[in-house]
Order: sequence, then C-alpha cells, then structure tokens
Amino acid sequence: MKKPEEFHRKTSNGHRNYALDLIEEAVPDAMLMKGHDNALIGYIDRFGSEPVACYDYNIVIKNLMNEFDDYEEETDAYEAAVEWYQYNMYGAWVGEGTPCFLVRPEGNG
Repeated sequence: MKKPEEFHRKTSNGHRNYALDLIEEAVPDAMLMKGHDNALIGYIDRFGSEPVACYDYNIVIKNLMNEFDDYEEETDAYEAAVEWYQYNMYGAWVGEGTPCFLVRPEGNG
C-alpha cells in the first residue's frame, strides 16, 4: 500500500532553506515531503502542467538511510532505503502535485 501521508502541504519539518522559501512563494499549493526539507532543490515548471516540488534523490536516500541506522552494514541500510523510497515515495501517486525527484551523479552537488 502506498503511503500518501508521506506528503503534506506547506509544512517545514527542519531548517528552512531558500528552495522552500521559493516554493512557498511561487507554488503555494506545492506538496512537500515531511522530513526532507534538506533535499528540496526547487520546483519543476513544465508547459501544460502545474509546477511541482523537486527533491534531490541522493539526499532523500541519505535521509532514509539515517532512519535505517539499525542495520550493521551500510549497504544493507542503502538497500532498505532504496526499496522504501521506490515503494513509498517514487511509487506514490497522490495527484497532479506529486513531487518529483532529480537523479544526478553522486559527485555533483
């Protein structure tokens, strides 16, 4: 079962950042993810669609790995984080405002 409650509107769970300020001003109805403000990098604006929040995939995975810190091996925590992300975040469609994820090479940013 997908967990749409992982998404929320206009709630900051950590330190505010410029991307969050930008989104709250430019896209006031954007769906934001709890606990991942540090991974928020901006929003995607595409012709014919409403803008949606965009998160850095690598940072989201690192955040999730911290939640799986009871694993002894880092590779186990990584695999658990990726599996949880794929099912509960990437696979969660909660409407047209569902956030997107930017995947980029690990060494860039």
